[in-house]
Amino acid sequence: MKRLALLAVPLALALTGCPSPYSPQGYCEHVVELECQYWYKCCNAAERVKEGVSTMWMFFGFRNEDECKTELKKRMCPSYDIYREAVEQGRATWKDDTAKTCMAHLEKGAAECKAEEIHKTSEDGCDLRGDIMQGKVANDGVCYIDEECTDVEAVCEPKTSEDPNKPLYTAAGTCKAPPHDGQACAAGNVCADGNYCDGTTCRTLKASGVTCAGSNECQSGTCNYTSNTCDPKLANGENCYTDTQCQSGSCDNGTCGPGTTTTDNTTYDICDGNPISVFGMTFALPVSQP
Repeated sequence: MKRLALLAVPLALALTGCPSPYSPQGYCEHVVELECQYWYKCCNAAERVKEGVSTMWMFFGFRNEDECKTELKKRMCPSYDIYREAVEQGRATWKDDTAKTCMAHLEKGAAECKAEEIHKTSEDGCDLRGDIMQGKVANDGVCYIDEECTDVEAVCEPKTSEDPNKPLYTAAGTCKAPPHDGQACAAGNVCADGNYCDGTTCRTLKASGVTCAGSNECQSGTCNYTSNTCDPKLANGENCYTDTQCQSGSCDNGTCGPGTTTTDNTTYDICDGNPISVFGMTFALPVSQP
């Protein structure tokens, strides 16, 4: 009977199969596998040392690709059970097809050693919240993480005790929408999109020509300190600092552009760059700025 019991385990695994790499159960491990594949297929030892992959990245070095995959999965993936649990318990939905489309960039980058493909995982439409994962908890409903809130601007605000002498210890919170015009600013002077905090109260962003004291007050993102009025949004070809200043919504290397190009005028040098977030996980990716 003991032998039969042992055989039942692999049989059960064969029947259920492994989770899809694009599902909330399998996406973390898939990302880790692709990252480790990239580091050890596309990067030499000197580059891995520079990026910290082979020295003190995540406090311990990895000696080879297999060790990278094994150890990184153990350290990172358990913390992403919050997404799997949110979906399983009905507080959010998960779009496998969207995850697959977005993951294609990472897969191509790892297979072909193309840093520019990996960088594309940060494009619009590939955000973990609102694109791949959609919350189902309405405002004022019980939540555990921000991603469970239906309102993509809402935060899962921690519950507090009504009795100051009896501290409340809980992981549960409440979905709260950011304040709008006329409402008190949230912690950190946070207001809803289209609003700014005047120090205490949220106010609607000002149109061009309206008196301003700072660029944060203007719809254009620019306050002209000579006239003390909000400047209009900039046309293509004009100098800019942020996307919000441009009519097109795209400030590319200091100039407003059409916002339709798929390139970002970045020079990519394998394994020489800054950390970038991939579907909610941050890695030291091979992206270098010119």
